[in-house]
Amino acid sequence: MNHQLLKDLNEAFKQPNLMKQWLEECQKSMEPLYQAIQDERSQRLELICNHRPLTEIMIGPEFEQTLIEGLEPGNYQLQTASGWQIWEQPLTASHLVVRCDEPLPLAASSQDQLCEPSLQANILEGWLNLEIHPGLNHGSILVRK
Repeated sequence: MNHQLLKDLNEAFKQPNLMKQWLEECQKSMEPLYQAIQDERSQRLELICNHRPLTEIMIGPEFEQTLIEGLEPGNYQLQTASGWQIWEQPLTASHLVVRCDEPLPLAASSQDQLCEPSLQANILEGWLNLEIHPGLNHGSILVRK
């Protein structure tokens, strides 16, 4: 980041009115994204891996959560149908594959139980929660409201 920009930000945060103005401008810049999410067409989210569509997630009034399994290392993105990128993360084998020192879920309960998440993210101001769960050979993403 530019040294002068850091100095300017530091000065702005020392003055309450400038900080309030900056926060208001940030909220205004996010308004198109929030509108896109409210748009019925944008209630479809796309999970992309290495610039290729992997799956779609329909986020409607009845949506609670969805589990996407079979993830391999790569650069993942979650975006709205209208193209707004709302999350991006490179996922490595350390995110997606259980290490030998981690406890595994019991075989009888493994269908309902996931390993502890290796990564968590609250996106869209907490509107969605995203968790990366490692598995024996590949990982999963749990997306929930």
